[in-house]
Amino acid sequence: MGKRKRLSTVTSKGRMFGCEAKLQSHPFLEDWGMYYQSLLRTAVREMIDGASEKDIEKSFQTRFNIRWTWADSIATEAAQKVAQLKTARQNQIEDLKASLKSANNYVKKQIKILDKKITKPTTSKEAKWIDNKLLGLKQKLLRAERNQNKLRKLESARRLKVVFGSKKLFNAQHQLESNGYTSHDKWYADWQQARSGNFYAVGKGLAVGGNEVISIEHSIDNWFVAKISVPYFLRDDYGDKVTIDFELNTKYSVAVIWALNNNKPITVRCFRREDKSDNWYISLTTYDVDVPWVSHKSNGAIGIDFNAKSVDIACVKPDGNLKWSKTYEIDFDNLSNGQRQARLWDISADLVKLAESELVPIVIENLDFSKKKASMREQLKGYNRMLSQFCYDKFRISLQSRCDKRGIQLIQVNPAYSSIVGMIKFMGRYGLNSGIAAAMTIARRGLRLSERLPKCLCLPEDRHKHSWSLWNRISRYIKDNSIPRHQLLAWRKFLEVYSASIETRKGGRRRKMEKSTSSRVRK
Repeated sequence: MGKRKRLSTVTSKGRMFGCEAKLQSHPFLEDWGMYYQSLLRTAVREMIDGASEKDIEKSFQTRFNIRWTWADSIATEAAQKVAQLKTARQNQIEDLKASLKSANNYVKKQIKILDKKITKPTTSKEAKWIDNKLLGLKQKLLRAERNQNKLRKLESARRLKVVFGSKKLFNAQHQLESNGYTSHDKWYADWQQARSGNFYAVGKGLAVGGNEVISIEHSIDNWFVAKISVPYFLRDDYGDKVTIDFELNTKYSVAVIWALNNNKPITVRCFRREDKSDNWYISLTTYDVDVPWVSHKSNGAIGIDFNAKSVDIACVKPDGNLKWSKTYEIDFDNLSNGQRQARLWDISADLVKLAESELVPIVIENLDFSKKKASMREQLKGYNRMLSQFCYDKFRISLQSRCDKRGIQLIQVNPAYSSIVGMIKFMGRYGLNSGIAAAMTIARRGLRLSERLPKCLCLPEDRHKHSWSLWNRISRYIKDNSIPRHQLLAWRKFLEVYSASIETRKGGRRRKMEKSTSSRVRK
């Protein structure tokens, strides 16, 4: 066996990390948090009305008597919020369209079924079933009509809408007693508090302490100092700077010290935590030490197939043959959200350790379940429960974070036909289950290995077609003929049946060509 390569010359792009710590109490935090959020709301409104980020930066300095760096932070955060509002609006429009399309298809199918039922003589039990179906379709159409009205309003709206302080708390003023308030003044106090208690400063790499207005300095051991530049209009009360101490965890303090010594920008956010007795916390976001890649495709790859009940993995050699496989069982039905997340974190940690031992990259599917979740109302209860419990995004984020820390490449590939390819080409050959066979396909796809069909499954005109178009034909054949997965394990029998259909198609096309040729000769 050849020696495995360890790639240490090429480094990752560098990863960002965040950490937070509790701040000592100071009245400046409450005052500036209230003013900052008020200025931020003004900036968001003006940006919605058409102002640019530069307009906000220039005008806010003189209008509100603040430094350029504070105006820059306000403009940056306002631009982010406006962008989030636009994205949320577009996502809502797409979700409504997907839901309407799914409901329309469902209603059409149900009407066809009911047409067949109604034309035949029905028993009292069948008549009751038809009545229930009609009632369900009526409710479905009413919901579709409401969604259509929502879609029309969203598409025709000229202005973005946002409620700072949460819509739920805003509506609580209309029903004070049921929401636990004895007077409107008490609600207003909570409303003002919910709309304050947060400020933000963009990091600058060339600035002392990684930030021009909230400079971070290392004090001793794990203790640091945040030196906050006081806005001009508050300096009579607090002076030029406010200094607050805080302590970081050891593993984060080492990274922050490295960022300070290497002039990395440190973006800072100070915020009040309502769930922790309204204490103030500081959040630091900066760059960590670059980690060299230790994985290399010349050693092979680990493929992952994420399913509702299990995570199947397959390690393949550089030539594409299976090296080993493993399955992690997941019982999501009996786990809470926190337990599911903890289970996925444990699996991702184990996967990265395996990739480190093999010095190979990890390959996963680039999946998006947003469209499927938009049509959940038209699906079966079991399928909906599986989709709602599906934590693929959390699993991918956890895996990406651990891979970045350990220098393991994480490759995302198109998931098209991975299950079909695995079942036809590898399930019977290696005696695998469908999940591990799909994981093997994903690993091979990450290595850019061939996915050609067997010659007996191809037609003459398939010579210049992409292999995925041919796998699409196989997939449709399996679906149209309702072939269960366990039959694909005996792939020779499947090939015999499918090859017979292919030969029939070849013969039909040959006779058609001969007929057209003879007609041209007679002419």
